[in-house]
Amino acid sequence: MILKYKSLTNWVFTDNPMYAFYNDLIVPPEIAVISYKRINSGDLTFAEMLAILNKYHPEQIILTRWTTQMKSDKNLMDYINANYSITYTNSTKTEEHYVLKNLSTILNHL
Repeated sequence: MILKYKSLTNWVFTDNPMYAFYNDLIVPPEIAVISYKRINSGDLTFAEMLAILNKYHPEQIILTRWTTQMKSDKNLMDYINANYSITYTNSTKTEEHYVLKNLSTILNHL
């Protein structure tokens, strides 16, 4: 899914930056390292994650490590659901891929 939208992607918001790095894409520097310690200590809050989404408007979101925690935040998920389309979820809903809503429209017209 990442490769499908790569040509239309400047930024990737992900809790596992290796997905972006392996595909030669970049993540906002503020989330280059998302660790259990950063989340649980309050060093990286859901409000800050929302601010990062607003600042960079990443074309893709990939959640694989902290999906349950991120989905528990109403403001974060309201923003994602309003601005992104889900393109993939695994059977346990612990891995998800989203793209900006206009990306799928653009890709279909190429």
